[in-house]
Amino acid sequence: MKTIILFRHGQTANGDFNRDIDRPLSLTGIKDVKKMGLYLSQNEDAPDIVISSPALRTKTTAEIAITNGKWNCPMHIEAGIYGGAPYFILNLAKNQNDDLSSICLIGHEPNFSSFIALTTNDKYQKFPTASMAKVAFDLEKWSHLTFGSGKLDWIKRVQDLAN
Repeated sequence: MKTIILFRHGQTANGDFNRDIDRPLSLTGIKDVKKMGLYLSQNEDAPDIVISSPALRTKTTAEIAITNGKWNCPMHIEAGIYGGAPYFILNLAKNQNDDLSSICLIGHEPNFSSFIALTTNDKYQKFPTASMAKVAFDLEKWSHLTFGSGKLDWIKRVQDLAN
């Protein structure tokens, strides 16, 4: 069994930033990401690896979630997640080491909603900031991953969690 946890970055701060990639998390975004990182470690197995977009808001999301949730896993940056289409995300997952059973991708919309819909043959899901979704694949090898081969186990939004 292989699983992908898709984790959308936390809410971003308001302001005039020269480049989209440089937008930081807001205080609310930081608080929400802490909750979600802890939720995953308390209710699911933490991932074997975290792969983040290079955007400041996603890297910060990854660092906070890993620390607050006490995930014992490495973090890598993958430039293609920033603006990457669902096909890029699929190929990224297909090229993971088969020793890994669970990967967490931290990125952006609308790419994650589209990826969920394509891999599960399910309807388009609303995926607000700081949301997570777990897609499971009944596969032994990442290279066998295809669109339509997954099952949406759950979507968890920060507003679903108790304060």
